[in-house]
Amino acid sequence: MARKKKKMSAGAMLWLAFGAVLAVTLSACVLYAVFGPDTPQEQSDTPDSIAGLAVHTDYIPQDSPARPGKTRTVRYIVIHETDNTGAHATAEAHNEYLHENCWKEQKSWHYTVDDTEIWHHLPDNEVGYHAGDRMTPGGGNQCGIGIELCVNEGGNFDHTMRNAAQLTAYLLLKYDLTLDAVRQHRDFSGKNCPRTIISQNKWNDFLNMVQGAYDALSLQNAQQSE
Repeated sequence: MARKKKKMSAGAMLWLAFGAVLAVTLSACVLYAVFGPDTPQEQSDTPDSIAGLAVHTDYIPQDSPARPGKTRTVRYIVIHETDNTGAHATAEAHNEYLHENCWKEQKSWHYTVDDTEIWHHLPDNEVGYHAGDRMTPGGGNQCGIGIELCVNEGGNFDHTMRNAAQLTAYLLLKYDLTLDAVRQHRDFSGKNCPRTIISQNKWNDFLNMVQGAYDALSLQNAQQSE
């Protein structure tokens, strides 16, 4: 004799339907996360090349502790060194470091330069935490663009200085500043930074590089405007 099939209760059918809807919803979320539109990237305030040198803009997240988002008038270009001599400690590696730590600490600067390229971490018109003087009115954090020079083993520091000088000259022209606006980290906090440039008496050499790049860019801009 055939056995009668049990009818599914209304409650069981309801739970089955709920589970099906939930599975479809989760699947849709996963597909959207994988194939959906990318989060729009902030537009850079710096070109992707300066004097033939690649500039990679990858701003740290807005509203993270390292990026308060306060705007200001730029008065200084503040020169630093990373003090990280590891062979891996390139400009790109420091960009990764900032992104990994921006939610943990108030430490940030605007650019990192090595012997081949530049990475751009903060918009120029926003304050960063690099000069060691907190938010002193008129100070390095409040009014300075922070540039870190890499000192990684295997890198060519003379080329890094030259690249940083090109960037500095570009920023001086962009913000209508003079060579007097180029400062050391030490000027704001007393820290021995930029250490290599100071210890090897290369500060005047660096300023001369900046002046030479500034003059060349000024002439180029004048010729293009004719």
